[in-house]
Amino acid sequence: MLQKELIKRLKGKYETKMDDKGWLNFSSDGILLCKVKYNGNCIINDAENLPDEYREKIAGIQDEVLTVREYIGLYERAPQMKAAGVTEYKQLASFGDTVLAATYNEKNGFMFCTWKQNADGDSVFWGDYSPNYLTSAAEHGNQYAEQLLHSIKNNKNWSATMGSIRLLHHLARMFQNRLEDERKDKMGGIDRKLKRKIDEKKQAHGLKQ
Repeated sequence: MLQKELIKRLKGKYETKMDDKGWLNFSSDGILLCKVKYNGNCIINDAENLPDEYREKIAGIQDEVLTVREYIGLYERAPQMKAAGVTEYKQLASFGDTVLAATYNEKNGFMFCTWKQNADGDSVFWGDYSPNYLTSAAEHGNQYAEQLLHSIKNNKNWSATMGSIRLLHHLARMFQNRLEDERKDKMGGIDRKLKRKIDEKKQAHGLKQ
């Protein structure tokens, strides 16, 4: 998965070739830059006389490896979508009634989408399947999605991109925890009011509490 995703992302920038030991070789102008294993392990060309331009290319590939490994890890830990028709997607994060999800297949690699979803999460609509998969979140006023889009369009900074996705995921958990706490407090308040009314009725009838 990682090697195929790297090939897709770096297509046209470097020559790539799998060797007989399972390493993905990256070359430029006939010079071997590095080798990447399926798990993200990387062996670089550390020749002392290697020109700086090739060292910069190696650093760029290493950055891509870290980025791909990071969002693959996020995807593998994410829960499946519950809504009918989109169960092949996994939910990476949610904010309000908007959900960010991803799916993977051998042909296309990773594909991302945002949807609006109902309160139960069993129905989604208004899907944005465009490559710019955070458009919907940004249009609905999510400042972190807006920052993420700005990063992609202007800096091509995928490390910042993944940092923003982690932040969205963290915020989603915070909001979910807060809503759950508020729900419990509300239920607790209702229970206390009910108990008080029952006690008042018992007192009115001269019964012991």
